Amino acid sequence: MSYPFRTTTKVDNDTYLEDRGCPHEVKRGTEDFAAVDAQFGSMLNAGQTAVKSMDGEGFDVVDGCPMLEEAQARNFASLRKARDAKLAATDYMLAADYPIAEDKLTTVKAYRQALRDLPAVEGAPWDGGGSATPWPVM
Repeated sequence: MSYPFRTTTKVDNDTYLEDRGCPHEVKRGTEDFAAVDAQFGSMLNAGQTAVKSMDGEGFDVVDGCPMLEEAQARNFASLRKARDAKLAATDYMLAADYPIAEDKLTTVKAYRQALRDLPAVEGAPWDGGGSATPWPVM
């Protein structure tokens, strides 16, 4: 689902998160904050988002932050895709007829388990499988 034109989330009384195609923080003390607060301050509680109405008339208020939730879902999908590729790259090592020493096989199995566990690690999805992802090493 895309949100037309603009979404604004009230993080707390000193911060909003605004998305007009590029999410950015608006903090108290800035000109942008005063403008956003004047428009949305009485409409939003912390953790709520104002979303431009589909009919273009005003804004709807929703709980949560849809733009961040969608971005996180995309990052998790990207992380899983990268993780699955790394798992596939070691599949051959588990074949019954593949010659591998027992200690190496144990290492491969531990590596693969760490890859499978990665999406549940605190901080996931990081950058969706990029350089900030703490990939396990074999």
